[in-house]
Amino acid sequence: MKWGPNLYSPSALIVGGGGEPSSTAEFPHMAALGYEDTENNETYWGCGGSLISLKFVLTAAHCLNSLHLGPVKYVRLGDLNLRTTDDEADPQDFLVSKTYKHPLYKRPVKYHDIALILLDRAAVITKYVQPACLNINLNTSNNHLVATGWGLLSFQGNAADHLQKLDLYQVNNNDCKKAYEVNRRVLSEGILEQYQICAGYRGRDTCQGDSGGPLQSRTNLRNYYIHGVTSFGKACLLTNSPGVYTRVANYIDWIESIVWPNAK
Repeated sequence: MKWGPNLYSPSALIVGGGGEPSSTAEFPHMAALGYEDTENNETYWGCGGSLISLKFVLTAAHCLNSLHLGPVKYVRLGDLNLRTTDDEADPQDFLVSKTYKHPLYKRPVKYHDIALILLDRAAVITKYVQPACLNINLNTSNNHLVATGWGLLSFQGNAADHLQKLDLYQVNNNDCKKAYEVNRRVLSEGILEQYQICAGYRGRDTCQGDSGGPLQSRTNLRNYYIHGVTSFGKACLLTNSPGVYTRVANYIDWIESIVWPNAK
């Protein structure tokens, strides 16, 4: 099995001096998404995601299909190093049973880049595999956030074998807009605060292969809250532009209608 860069070309792991390897079971909701590489007869791990219930993973809509390898086929939970079996981890592998792309997402447009994956069976809760919570507050005051992923360690560099984590800070929406000019093809209205979160820190960035992974905060009880889904950015660290994440709080009703349809 092989981990590689995001298969969709927009730069969207963790590069710069601020990233560091995560600890055993530190992010038990973290998921790796796999695609079938028939030419090399192996699984190509190309995106991330977050377990939010026993059977659903939250990810980016653009991660549901690879331009080169087709639809996402596999999900792995509970892993730490994707290339070894002697690390302190207890991975669980799943087939993708069904996918749900947000109905307003239309590639290549960057808005509403959020999706859900239904697993072929329920995950088993262990020390290494546990669902995360969803942040529901659109006006969150939590400035300190953490991104996680197995993506590239530098622009056009090697992918991380070991899950990386990166401390980031929310970026003022006006400053973020300056970094991403209106693009009629993909960002016709620029960055929209209602739908997107900007986060960054000079010398740190998410990179190809991190797409779909979580932008999260953690409470003192070690509960994780997912604030954003890694969506896109500029070429990793070649600019000082922040990364852009889909704002989860805006999509709670849609998520609940699929994951917990009988909750209300």
